[in-house]
Amino acid sequence: MKVILIEPPFERLKKINYGYFPLGLGYISTVLNTHGIYCRVYNAEFGPEKFRDVSKNFYEQLLERYPLYIDALEDDDHYVWKEIRETLKKYKPDAVGISVKTAKLPSALKIAGILKKLDEKCFVIFGGYHPTTSAKNTLKNNDVDFVVRGEGEHTFLELCQELASSKPSFNRIKGLSYKKKKKIISNPPRTLIKDLDKLPILDKSYAINPDLYSKSIMGDIITSRGCPFDCTFCSQKEMWEGCVRYRKIDQVILEMEKIINQFHTKQFYFWDDTFTMNRKRIINLCEEIIKRNFNILWGCTTRVDFLDTDLLRMMKKAGCVSIDIGIESGSQKILDSLQKGITIDQVKKAVEMIKKAKIECNAFFMIGFPQETEQDIKKTIALIKQLDVSNISLSIFTPYPGSELYLQSKEMGLIEDNTNYALYSHQSPYNFFNKNISRKKYKKYLKEMAIVVDRKNNRLSRKINFLRVRSSFYLQNPNQFLDFLR
Repeated sequence: MKVILIEPPFERLKKINYGYFPLGLGYISTVLNTHGIYCRVYNAEFGPEKFRDVSKNFYEQLLERYPLYIDALEDDDHYVWKEIRETLKKYKPDAVGISVKTAKLPSALKIAGILKKLDEKCFVIFGGYHPTTSAKNTLKNNDVDFVVRGEGEHTFLELCQELASSKPSFNRIKGLSYKKKKKIISNPPRTLIKDLDKLPILDKSYAINPDLYSKSIMGDIITSRGCPFDCTFCSQKEMWEGCVRYRKIDQVILEMEKIINQFHTKQFYFWDDTFTMNRKRIINLCEEIIKRNFNILWGCTTRVDFLDTDLLRMMKKAGCVSIDIGIESGSQKILDSLQKGITIDQVKKAVEMIKKAKIECNAFFMIGFPQETEQDIKKTIALIKQLDVSNISLSIFTPYPGSELYLQSKEMGLIEDNTNYALYSHQSPYNFFNKNISRKKYKKYLKEMAIVVDRKNNRLSRKINFLRVRSSFYLQNPNQFLDFLR
């Protein structure tokens, strides 16, 4: 049996350079290949073309370029769809798995349609956040045969084993939804994998066109899965059930050594939801990195209330150069309504600690929450201007299925029954889910915030600091600097 796993295009269709390795698909591919099933990962978000740099006005460009995504969905002759057709013709898969976030649903369905036109006997399997929260609606599409709900490795493996058998039967596969005699069947959910170390170490060599990836992208890694917090805008609880599971440090180190040797990179990013949640564990990881003289640089994502001076000092010593933190709003009222569990004072303290540790701080904000007022937005803009951070990431609030705010927005009448998911994204200028501000005023504030963020991100001091925190590393590893420029 031959399987292709696809990451659908989104940023690429807007002509935005955005490279990353789809770790979830990578794990499934590794598991399938370990069990003798041929499987490759095709990242359609990532191609050989290089788009014009838009870093000087990045967020303004994100808003202006969004219609390119909508146009591409309607253009069957778009070069990305042609590339996908040619790739599928080349590999002739028996089954295709597609990772689907809500923002990428239209793109995923486009691929499913392309595939069925090429080979109607090929099985189309959707998985990821959106199908997990909306399995029944997903399967109403004629081009989708199965939905893998929740954590996918074991469910996908068992499904492929059944599809390869002479008399496939799906009723015993936990976590699977499918069609039977025009009825949609959802089997009982699958329990989460308790011991992540029982999964094989992720093998990125199963990627199609691996040479397209920069070395630093191949340094993407996770040391845990899940998040215990209840932020009302987040849908990941449907996937991870509020449970956090950790890999053993020796297994993480083993994977890092493999990546260094196989891809010749010394640049890593830890994609854990809250990297520093278990303080002792991260100190142990840093000690091992230092002990083994990895001489790497790395970044991570965490919360402002899971940082302290001594921990930051140890992280810096082990090569940490950047930390991403979710702040979301400059209004304490909004933070409380989002159940973030943090205060503005904690935000300011964390940013100052990170700066003193000589680590870059990247702060994430959002605009457009249902209860937000003009005053709340003004407070967010003021905080963005005030914080001495290296970079701001801006998102437009989108009530994703599976989140508490999705249900609240439905009750408020802010979500239409027939949602056009082509317009439904945290980067979509068409989004409007607010009951306190007119659409016209909201668009004005959105543009203002995008301009403020772009100006802050393009400060000369920010660029100088970027090089300063990495200078010794790049001087010792000039080839890694060239890879970064790539």
